[in-house]
Amino acid sequence: MPRYIRNSTAISIAIAVFITMISCSIEEIPISGELPVEGAENFRSLGGYKTKDGREFKEGLLYRSGHLHNLTKADSEYLTQIGVRSIADFRGPSEVEDEPDTIPEGISYLSYPVDVAGSDLREKIVSVIRGDSEMDMTGYMLDINRQFALNYSETYGRWIHNIIDNPDSLPQVFHCTAGKDRAGFAAALLLRITAVPVETIMADYLESNEYNAEYIEKTIRKIKVLTFFKNDGEVIRPLLAVDSLYLQTAFDAIDSEWGSFENYVSQGLKLNNEDIEALKNRLLE
Repeated sequence: MPRYIRNSTAISIAIAVFITMISCSIEEIPISGELPVEGAENFRSLGGYKTKDGREFKEGLLYRSGHLHNLTKADSEYLTQIGVRSIADFRGPSEVEDEPDTIPEGISYLSYPVDVAGSDLREKIVSVIRGDSEMDMTGYMLDINRQFALNYSETYGRWIHNIIDNPDSLPQVFHCTAGKDRAGFAAALLLRITAVPVETIMADYLESNEYNAEYIEKTIRKIKVLTFFKNDGEVIRPLLAVDSLYLQTAFDAIDSEWGSFENYVSQGLKLNNEDIEALKNRLLE
């Protein structure tokens, strides 16, 4: 077999294995303020944020995270210790099938599928990394954030209604795969509905970059090695990180479709004024 064919095959196999690694078992990077959960990335509390009217998000009610497939025994014990009663999963069916959550005993599992990636995303990424095709990663991220707003208002609305209507569902961990996009949009919705300033909402959204900074750089270095430095790895950075433009694109789509965020809340999420007050009373102090 010619050497260039052997090298191409080796690159394909290595990249395929690598893509599986980054999508299924992402390494947790400990930083200051991070909660002690070893087997889930980007695990953090949504508590402590102040609203425009001087109230504050209660600590210990909501946690955002990446997938929970790799929870250790100590992690499960920690979730039980902090009183978690439910896990809300925004991943699609194929993601859940590939990497089902590890659910500690006594904690309920709630599924709210936001399935935007498509079954061929992994193959597309492999092709881009190999240099066989091109893909506008930033454009892709902007598109899926529009989809969160335009195509999944009913799903996010059901999740919020469950928080309002079922007090036994709290404390809750809500998550997607990496804890930054679908879960990031979910966190932004709760914060904005409860009148947390937009600047604070964006800061929380962008914290995923801080939590994942070392992981992102390590991933890019691995791509360089796996492609024998033919690819500098930067092509995949928009997929690994978050950008203020991503969330702003979702908010802009809301304004374009519904005219205002308030209309989106009432017409898209199906929350009336009583629901909003109930949500505030549930989550704020």
